[in-house]
Amino acid sequence: MSKYKDDIIRLRKQGKSYREIENKLDCSKGTISYHCKQAGLEDVGLGHDELSDEKKKKIIEYRKSHTSTKTAEKFGVSRASVEKHAEDKYEEETLERTERECKFCGRKYTYERRKGHRKDCCNGCKTKMRRTRNKLRAIDYLGGECERCGYDESAAALEFHHTGEKAVTIGSVANKSWENTVKPELEECILLCSNCHRVEHSNRFDEHFVEQLVEEERLKEELAGVA
Repeated sequence: MSKYKDDIIRLRKQGKSYREIENKLDCSKGTISYHCKQAGLEDVGLGHDELSDEKKKKIIEYRKSHTSTKTAEKFGVSRASVEKHAEDKYEEETLERTERECKFCGRKYTYERRKGHRKDCCNGCKTKMRRTRNKLRAIDYLGGECERCGYDESAAALEFHHTGEKAVTIGSVANKSWENTVKPELEECILLCSNCHRVEHSNRFDEHFVEQLVEEERLKEELAGVA
């Protein structure tokens, strides 16, 4: 977990909510919560705003029909406070243990906040989004096209060829730090399309192998002629 610690603490001190930190760093809320609690920052944005019970109720009610930003502006509080008092309260009271349907894949799941569920997205699709976001960022970092042939039409057909020792599979990264894990790994990679990547790893058609194959076939023909 330590690879996220400094960034989490820095963002939390800026008043960022768990969800904002999650989206920015692509790490789980459990990781964020752990480091914030260790640093005594779990209540950032709450004590600073010193909300009365009456104000909390108004925020909760107003948030039901307005965005976090609009609610924060309306009551003069931080978005972190809005999300803590309104969104968390709303989800706890109305969503916990209810059956939800993922808007991406249609899968039905039972909402449990402690498991990191979102109200409209299953954990499987949440992980898929993180992996896709990381891959697109990595493709862009390496130039956005195949280094051999220039192909750039579909991210699905672009792959990362390791020129050095392979530590992680870039396309499968979901909860790894960009600066500490992904970016250093990309320094050992080149971007290739699927076809060029297959050629790069194949030894069936390299020049030396083909020459040996041709020579073997020629000898077979000569021997057959002698017989």
